[in-house]
Amino acid sequence: MPKRIIDITPPPSPKAAAANPAPMIKEPEPKFVFRKSFLIAPVLIILLAVAYFTLSKAEISIWPVTENINLEKKLTIAGTMFSAEKTISGEFNSSEKKFLEQKAVGQVRIYNNYQSDQVLLVNTRLQAPVEKFSPALTGQEKPWFRTTERITIPVKKYVDVKVVADSPGEKYNINPSKFSIPGLVGTSQYTQIYGESSQEFTGGQSKEVSQVSKDDLKLAESQLKEQGISQNKAELLTKLPAELQFLDDSFKTVVSATSSLAQAGAQVEKFNYQAKIRTEAVAFNKLELEGLAKGMILSEGKKINEASFKNNFSFISFDSKTKNLTVSVVPSAQIYSDINEISLREGLAGLSLSEAKLFLENQTQIKKSQIKLWPFWQRKIPKNAEKIKLELKLD
Repeated sequence: MPKRIIDITPPPSPKAAAANPAPMIKEPEPKFVFRKSFLIAPVLIILLAVAYFTLSKAEISIWPVTENINLEKKLTIAGTMFSAEKTISGEFNSSEKKFLEQKAVGQVRIYNNYQSDQVLLVNTRLQAPVEKFSPALTGQEKPWFRTTERITIPVKKYVDVKVVADSPGEKYNINPSKFSIPGLVGTSQYTQIYGESSQEFTGGQSKEVSQVSKDDLKLAESQLKEQGISQNKAELLTKLPAELQFLDDSFKTVVSATSSLAQAGAQVEKFNYQAKIRTEAVAFNKLELEGLAKGMILSEGKKINEASFKNNFSFISFDSKTKNLTVSVVPSAQIYSDINEISLREGLAGLSLSEAKLFLENQTQIKKSQIKLWPFWQRKIPKNAEKIKLELKLD
């Protein structure tokens, strides 16, 4: 019988396995644990050293000792005169009220059909029919008109004469009418001598009217002047170069001419008024004046807190010949001693935190300070002065 070849060895039977147990293989223990922990420590040391030498820095805030300065002085600087002129007109209301009374006037032709000449004295009454008056006459009003001159009327002739109403008012502006002469009542001439008008009487009135007053004219001029100032200033600002500035109190405005058809006393509700307004102003170089003002308050070794600087100034005079402007300057600012940052960094470099604080406290020009070190465990100022950042703080 040929020998059987087995490619794969079959597993032992349970009984055989139990009778001949397989020996246990013990896994080898890792030999690199000690080596790993041994490598981590140097890496951390190297990283800390790198952080110390490359990332360490100090941020130091410094509040200098300050003082407030206020001065006042006259300065003379170059000035430039600018001018603008406008002619402005407007319509204005009349504010004054007046009760106006006028008597109606007209012309009457007086006929003489009597047998002799008739003389009529000044103020001779002529009477019109009452129905001619509208509205109707009341109270003391009479239907009379009076002659304005002495006249003589020849026989069978007539004379035209001017007459004026006995009382003021519109109701005396009557239409053409016939007139009797009350002074001839009871005589034979009464029916022979009479008058007639051919046109409506005019001018009679009794009412409140508006009237132009002197104050109205002054107010019109004042308002036009204000408009002129505003318009002239706007024009002057368009002419002003960027480097110049106007002195507000140097503006001078005059009314060079005025005209109005209505004079004081004119009986109109509205009137037109016209004025020619001329404005002049002086400009200066604001940077030049600011520089001079700062120079007034600075002394050697001092600096200005720019945020606190103020410069009040006012116009005194302008010399049109020399073009020099004189102003009163009142500068004010907070100043402090100049701090030599290079020297301060060098003095702080390498000091411990407590030494640095003491060093800063001994600087007479420093009021207070604050130190921040990085990284957080750092307790000394870096020796490299370039790693020291100084920040100036001003209240």
